[in-house]
Amino acid sequence: MEEGVTVLGDCAFCGCTNLTTVSLPSTLVSIGVAMKETWGVFGDCTSLTSIVIPEGVTTIGGRAFGNTWSGGLETITLPSTLTTIGENAFTNTNLSTVVLPDGVTTIAPNAFDGVPMTHITIPGSVRLIDNGVFAHSKLTHVTMLEGVKQVLSAFNNAYYVRSAYVPASMTFISDYAFPPSMKVIFYGGTEAQWQRLGYSGYGSSDFTVIYEMTDPVYRMFTDVTDTEGFYFRPVYWAAAKNITTGWADGTFRPWNTCNRASVVTFLWRLAGCPAPAHMATFRDMPADTPGNSDFRNAISWAVEQNITNGWSDNTFRPWNTCNRASIVTFLWRYAGRPSAAAATFRDMTGNSDFDRAISWAAANGITTGWSDNTFRPWNNCNRASVVTFLNRMYQLD
Repeated sequence: MEEGVTVLGDCAFCGCTNLTTVSLPSTLVSIGVAMKETWGVFGDCTSLTSIVIPEGVTTIGGRAFGNTWSGGLETITLPSTLTTIGENAFTNTNLSTVVLPDGVTTIAPNAFDGVPMTHITIPGSVRLIDNGVFAHSKLTHVTMLEGVKQVLSAFNNAYYVRSAYVPASMTFISDYAFPPSMKVIFYGGTEAQWQRLGYSGYGSSDFTVIYEMTDPVYRMFTDVTDTEGFYFRPVYWAAAKNITTGWADGTFRPWNTCNRASVVTFLWRLAGCPAPAHMATFRDMPADTPGNSDFRNAISWAVEQNITNGWSDNTFRPWNTCNRASIVTFLWRYAGRPSAAAATFRDMTGNSDFDRAISWAAANGITTGWSDNTFRPWNNCNRASVVTFLNRMYQLD
């Protein structure tokens, strides 16, 4: 398409089922004119599976890429200049991922109706999420960023939705906003603020609200769904803080044991991922590969901060499972080795650092031990417990 074109009129290419590629000019400002459903610019172009919308485009009009039946676009790149998405703009396309730019202000009804994406992040520039925007999609989790104020029946027929992050800026949620499948809402405000919103759910909704999640949660882990579990909130707190990302298959694996490399990496991420001045020289450092860069930086930082000094044979033993005594000792050193009254667990270790760390953790509610007055310092620590210890320590501040 030639440079100089600024607007593509409605139905310019609609029904061109053999169209497979399009190169749009950098001068383009609007793809379509009408905002309501019409015969869109590329409507029913079912062979067009990928497109890059150039910078400068501000408007994608009604049914611009929408289809009568499922098909068409699988991938799309939206420009940072985009502000408006029209009615049914992407209806029944095959988009599995959509990244909405921060400047988008308007998403018209049913814009993504029937789209198979499973996660979406809605920027705070979108003040109102209109009716049916994500109806019949396959969304499982929705993240709405601070700034979003109102949600109408945007997700009502998205029957796979199980969770959402709702910001404290929200002022209205329609009772029909989410489907009965909703199980967990992570809310950025207080319980009192939530009560003022008055959202009670739709139909047979039976959901839990987790309050004061000030960092957005971007997805649910498939194996962390028990809202009554001691680790539920800490796991999503850690995910929101980018302390953990879980695995590519969507699991967190809470009952997996945690190795030493992972524990110091969690602490390093909590500290903001500071760059170490020098790389540690342990002879068993993780290999210098892209997949190990966080481990290497975290271990080196931990050495510089006197959180660990490894063993006398110049090893760190990164893949050794971390026991409970070592976990709380790492945390205690990270916190600056504060003093505390001696704990009275009947299985204290006799090691000065371990016992001081255990005493500090017990005095500050990071651990309570077991009902038989044991701490069980040599028990292996699982991932659920590690992030719970981290979360409790974080709350001390």
